[in-house]
Amino acid sequence: GRLPGEWRRSRPGGSGEGGYRIDFDLARVPADAQAFEIPHLRSEWIDYYLNRTQIGRSRDLISSPGLFGALDTPTFMLLPRYLLHDGHNALYFHMHAGAHPFNMDGLSRVTFGDARPVRKAAIGRWELGFYAVRAFLAMALGAGLITLFVWFARRTDRVMFWFSVACLTWAASGALSIALRWTRTPLT
Repeated sequence: GRLPGEWRRSRPGGSGEGGYRIDFDLARVPADAQAFEIPHLRSEWIDYYLNRTQIGRSRDLISSPGLFGALDTPTFMLLPRYLLHDGHNALYFHMHAGAHPFNMDGLSRVTFGDARPVRKAAIGRWELGFYAVRAFLAMALGAGLITLFVWFARRTDRVMFWFSVACLTWAASGALSIALRWTRTPLT
């Protein structure tokens, strides 16, 4: 398929297993380390293969699909040099996805090449996807607690109460999402 792949458009309501293959040719195996990065997993799990040899699984990494893939943790992986060879090579991504209204099941854009520039791109996405989400949840918790205490002082202000409820609910649902991301509970 074409990247980024979105199963909800190409296979509406579809779930199950699928795969993407990226073929590339090397005149010579590069001396520098090679890597790939996937900004958003968009599936329950992905197994990574290089030239028919499994090199990793998303279930073994910090990355895990969230309900909101736009701010998800990116996956960065070095490619074992001994599996690369002169001529034709192939990266294969075998995945399982479930029909879920928030997920864009499929494979997002993949960045491949020399490890240093690929890693620089991944670090920026880590800042957004991993740290920013937690910072937003901490701010929602703080705002919710502050406005709740202000509401306790002035109980006639209904807007303040409902704003605190909204912030605390957002913080609680985000904390639950972060806690549950470490389980292997399927979304379907």
